[in-house]
Amino acid sequence: KQDGTLWGFGRNNVGQVGDGTTVHRNVPVQIGTATNWSEISSGRYFAIGIQTDGSLWAWGDNFYGQLGDGTNTGKTIPTRVGSGTDWKIIACGAEHTVAHLTNGNVFAWGNGQNGALGNNNDANQNSPVSVNITNVQSISCGSYHSLAIKNDNSMVAKKVTIAATSHLFHFKRYNIKKVSNTVVIIIVMVIKNPYAASICSDERKYKTVPTHPNHKII
Repeated sequence: KQDGTLWGFGRNNVGQVGDGTTVHRNVPVQIGTATNWSEISSGRYFAIGIQTDGSLWAWGDNFYGQLGDGTNTGKTIPTRVGSGTDWKIIACGAEHTVAHLTNGNVFAWGNGQNGALGNNNDANQNSPVSVNITNVQSISCGSYHSLAIKNDNSMVAKKVTIAATSHLFHFKRYNIKKVSNTVVIIIVMVIKNPYAASICSDERKYKTVPTHPNHKII
């Protein structure tokens, strides 16, 4: 909420709501008493949050290490992850998390299936591992893949590059193509799965669109 408090509701079978119970909640309940929450993201049965001091917190299921606290033990209340105070943005997939620091460096943890963590293997990780990509401004996760948008200081201010990983073991970069007066990017995100792509238009409006083998990629 605008006052910095954290609220949760819905299924709570493994403590993913974060209220210290495993009771399902059909109305919002406040999580703790802290008033300094700034970022929140939810996975399948877990959640990750950042407070205004840059600290990282996690709760819920931890079978794959998706809480990032160095264990595989689930938590029913927000639990501090490490001692860092420079976490900025977080994104959760089904069972993995990707986050970047204030300096643009990226870390990932949890289920590494299909290379979702972008660290050159598909092993699960229960603590943050570095992803070989820097200068990131935005991240997003699908169920078992991850995306990052980079700032590219060699380009004009409105231009960015996009990096994607899914069923890949490293990031692959695609550049901008200008069509008439609109800057457009269409990238195939998953080489082994040609049915997912991302499109970027000017003014930094991004959306995911389905593709088909018979569709033409610009």
